[in-house]
Amino acid sequence: MRKKVIKNKQQNKPEISVLMTIYKDKDYLEEAIKSILSQLYKNWEFLIIAEPETPEESLRLVRSFHDKRIRLIINKKHLGFSDSLNKGIRLARGKYIARMDADDISLPHRLLFQMLYMEVHREITVSGGNAYYVDKKAEKLYRSSVPLSPEEIKVALHFSDVIVHPSVIFRKNIFIKKRYYYKNQAAEDYELWTRVCQKEKIGNIWLALVKRRVHGDNAVLKYKNDIYAADLSTQKKLWESEKIDFLLDKPWYDVRLLNRKEKQIRKKMINQLYDATSFFERKRKIFKKMSQQWADS
Repeated sequence: MRKKVIKNKQQNKPEISVLMTIYKDKDYLEEAIKSILSQLYKNWEFLIIAEPETPEESLRLVRSFHDKRIRLIINKKHLGFSDSLNKGIRLARGKYIARMDADDISLPHRLLFQMLYMEVHREITVSGGNAYYVDKKAEKLYRSSVPLSPEEIKVALHFSDVIVHPSVIFRKNIFIKKRYYYKNQAAEDYELWTRVCQKEKIGNIWLALVKRRVHGDNAVLKYKNDIYAADLSTQKKLWESEKIDFLLDKPWYDVRLLNRKEKQIRKKMINQLYDATSFFERKRKIFKKMSQQWADS
């Protein structure tokens, strides 16, 4: 009898914990929740961490979805975005944690493809995917194009954030064990990935997994100066924390693997970064070598 009870508990345990925070979100919240309920993959829990100031209208909306897989947790005091996410990581019951934002839309195939990817690629700790950037009415504006392999992602993270945060899934056990938590700062996700990439492998799926909404209240637009300053601080720590000669390794500069348009994009990026980062002496030396590699191609 005891064995049967234990077995039933294991069967009820979700494989994926979808983690979302809400604060003053209400305009797109219903659509975000419905996009998780519409997933082709069904063995998940939806962990929603709400700040105490969250409007009652938003809380009623969450409670109106009578699905036992949705867990609404209201903070006793205001924690902020990063600490709310860290709280969610600790409370999640799933093997994997998938991030979600309250103004975005997860495409129906998202969790299914991410689950398959992570099960096949056991060496990957974090993975994301591409996104359709959409307007307020969810009309498509453009599609992202992120690097896919762990090697190229590690290189690219030295220059910019190439991980679409609301498309991310990661292994809970590794994050808990190695304390890969979000820090309370602007651009907290980029800072986290730069720490993870030094010890773990990060991958991206070519498929678009989410619709990411662009509107006037996006944090990336409202706090762009703070985010830019945080990005520079994060990059400085990353460049100074490790040997960076690996940036000249393949496949980053192997031009035979890239088409002409992609080569031009990367060469332009390297030259712009070279001009913009004079206070990173080691970085400038690497940029010069990179530019020579491209010039010789």
